[in-house]
Order: sequence, then structure tokens, then C-alpha cells
Amino acid sequence: MREIIHADRRLTIREVAEEVRVAFGMYQKILTEDLRMRRVTLKFVPCLLTAEQKDDRVSICTDLRDQAQNSPNFMSSVISGDECWVYGYDPERKQMSSQWSISSSP
Repeated sequence: MREIIHADRRLTIREVAEEVRVAFGMYQKILTEDLRMRRVTLKFVPCLLTAEQKDDRVSICTDLRDQAQNSPNFMSSVISGDECWVYGYDPERKQMSSQWSISSSP
């Protein structure tokens, strides 16, 4: 049972209990009391820009503004997008983001 949870910490008690053919209550007891695991929910923490990153953004914007003023064909080379990019973030319900963790882990 420990190996199954370590392979995928997002599995629910019901999913694992069905796989190993153990009663739900029994598997819940094994996880929480014998293996001392608990279910924790991950939080999305927005990224804060450092002073250097802010300065880089200002510099890039200033360069783009200068190019737009000085080059008549500048706008034909612009590809627009959203002003906020978040890499690798897939919005999901809070329950879906929870996973099993050993009580001693942060």
C-alpha cells in the first residue's frame, strides 16, 4: 500500500482501497495511523518579481516603445498575447490538488 501511494500521492483512499481490495475504513486507518500520513492541499502562490526583473521589464518596454516610434513597419512584426504568463499552472479544484504526505515532511 505504501508503494502505491508513493507512486501517485494524489490517489484517493477509495481508489487505492478498490485496487488492493481492502475496506475503505481499514485503508483509511492504515494510512493515517500505521503509515502516519495525512492529506495536504497545495496552494498556488503568485510569483513576485525581483527588483532586477522589474528593471528588465522597464528596459524592454522602453526599447519596444523606441522601436515603435522609429520604425514604420514595427507593428507588422508584433505578436500580441496576454499580459500575464503562468508556466505549468493548470487550474484545478482544491480537492484535486491535494496529496498524501508523511507527517514529518514540510
